[in-house]
Amino acid sequence: MKVNTYFIGACLAMFLLLSCSSDDNIPSSKNDLSYWGYFKGEINGKKVTLENVKDETLHPITSMGTNIRDFDEPADSIRGMITGINLSEETTIIVTLFHLDRGVRYVTRWAKGDWNQDGIHIQMKDPNSKEYDNNIYYIPETAKPFRVEIKNSTYEDRWHPIIEVKLDGVLYNSKNLNDSIIVTGTYGTR
Repeated sequence: MKVNTYFIGACLAMFLLLSCSSDDNIPSSKNDLSYWGYFKGEINGKKVTLENVKDETLHPITSMGTNIRDFDEPADSIRGMITGINLSEETTIIVTLFHLDRGVRYVTRWAKGDWNQDGIHIQMKDPNSKEYDNNIYYIPETAKPFRVEIKNSTYEDRWHPIIEVKLDGVLYNSKNLNDSIIVTGTYGTR
């Protein structure tokens, strides 16, 4: 009887050791994944699905920076966040959100270099341009604001926000308002 008890105990211990392999330590939720990010939606009616993958060095969804409040302010200390959604090597949606509170906002500014305002734009390389800044910028129109909704906003700690955002609107070529891009979808990043 003692031999059977030892044998069962040894089998159980071996099973537990084998089940704790390094593959099982991969986090399964967005709250545990430092590289977590996704975009799912449509760009001019074309379905687009992007997701960050652990082993990739470049992720399609990236937090491009956060604006940190003064150290004496309370928890949830990030004032703003810039996110890049890389649709391709030539095209990126850039979203700046100031105050990461849940809710709807209507954006009329583009996200170029202003941490204190909500902004959105698409930056697309123009292969025909010979100018120093060889990008085409698609920006919101003041008369037709771009709808942005922060659906979820949590914090890993006071310096690391985790957000999910719904986008819905039209962005216009800054040099030709007859040229536009319709964006609908949801993204998440941290």
